[in-house]
Amino acid sequence: MELTNKKLIEEKFSRANCNGTAGMLRRGFTRVWLFFSDLAALALTCSLSLFIARLMGRTIDSKYYLVMAVLSGLLIGIYAVTRLYPGIGLAPPNEIRKLTRATSGGMSLVAIYLFVFQEGLAYSRLVFLLFWFFALFVVPITRLGFRKLGLFLKTWYEPVAIIGKGEEINYLRNHLERNRLFGYVPTILVDFDPGGSINNASDILLPIMDGELLMKHKSLLKGMGIRTAFILVNNLPKTLQELILYEEIFGINNAIIISELSHIGGSAIMPYDLQGVLGLEVQRNLFMRRYRIMKRLLNIAITMVSLPFVVPLSALLALAIRLDSDGPVFYSQERLGNGGKPFQVWKFRTMIKGADEVLAEYLSHNHEMRAEWKKTHKLKDDPRVTQVGKFLRKTSLDELPQLWNVLKGEMSLVGPRPIVEDEIKHYGDSYRTYTKVKPGMTGLWQVSGRNDTSYDYRVSLDEYYVRHWSIWLDLYILLRTVYVVIHRRGAY
Repeated sequence: MELTNKKLIEEKFSRANCNGTAGMLRRGFTRVWLFFSDLAALALTCSLSLFIARLMGRTIDSKYYLVMAVLSGLLIGIYAVTRLYPGIGLAPPNEIRKLTRATSGGMSLVAIYLFVFQEGLAYSRLVFLLFWFFALFVVPITRLGFRKLGLFLKTWYEPVAIIGKGEEINYLRNHLERNRLFGYVPTILVDFDPGGSINNASDILLPIMDGELLMKHKSLLKGMGIRTAFILVNNLPKTLQELILYEEIFGINNAIIISELSHIGGSAIMPYDLQGVLGLEVQRNLFMRRYRIMKRLLNIAITMVSLPFVVPLSALLALAIRLDSDGPVFYSQERLGNGGKPFQVWKFRTMIKGADEVLAEYLSHNHEMRAEWKKTHKLKDDPRVTQVGKFLRKTSLDELPQLWNVLKGEMSLVGPRPIVEDEIKHYGDSYRTYTKVKPGMTGLWQVSGRNDTSYDYRVSLDEYYVRHWSIWLDLYILLRTVYVVIHRRGAY
């Protein structure tokens, strides 16, 4: 819907409650929403640490509750100083990094205080260790839940304008809507190419403003309650770029510049200031030996810790598979790994005997399914999958045996999806990047919609992961994997 009339635009946004009293209330909720999340998370952390300490025979009296309250207040103060509120625009891996450092820093301050003032003997060190351990996991997980709840209730989000020309505006809109956890909600599109294809796109339900109207009435965005704008500078005239970047003219508090180098973004990118010249330092972490060693050690540690839980569960699943259908418990298939070398990836068997023949027969009589298979190499209603196999795939438990591949060093816990040789053609030039690392049991694709995404998007996620790996990105993906598995999103 193209809007070219100033009065019409103001009426539209008044009804949408982007400005006025409703807008002020929304901004107030946005500022404090994650504060309440952290309060709840730290309260739960205190309860868990004190409860477990009691179970382990420690004496817990009233002084612990006072200390825990002071500790929680200290951590929330550190979170505020390190700009973790309101959390809009904060990438989840960066959030985990900042939370880990802030929490660990707060606990270090407490330890120093207890040592200097000789109060350490009055308290159990176990309580503080448990508090620190639980806080590292409970706080980010609670924040993830509050982000989703806030987006649903419309109490935590930032309405944004996207300013640019043509189809690139729509691309950024789609990207922001796919990555809603940033909190940016596209509200209006400002197009300096009014005759472009974006005005005829049927899937765009947002109002589209003629860029010339914004230049004529520069206070429009401020009047709508919009304080943040994404500016796609590539195709804008030089004079227009310079004018838009003076954000105070338009009442914009945050101007976010999107360049044609957007594909290099990520936590491995650092701004590089050369006193007037802005540069971007690209850190290829996963290509460095020390980071590979760190990732390998993390894989082994997490795998070994999980074995006491995985082994009994695997025994139950193996029994269920044998009772459900004829055939072996395990299934192996050749996949391509580090350096393009083939290896055998292991899974629990989820298909009937003669699965290949059944698939060929099924596709020969079903043209729609044949097109779906050709596009994604997946079928939502796969006739080969057993009843137990459907459950295993929905919960991703069929991939538990791949922990053996992780221990052998053929795979990582987190990494690009392992592919077969027939899929190389879909990767194109990205295949060279893919082969530089080990494939993973889980990855960005698995936590970003899985089978509900296109193959091209899947390839782009794999490439992004390799280029922008950090330990925080791995931790975020592992946490997201638990959430996705529980909700069974995109798995079939």
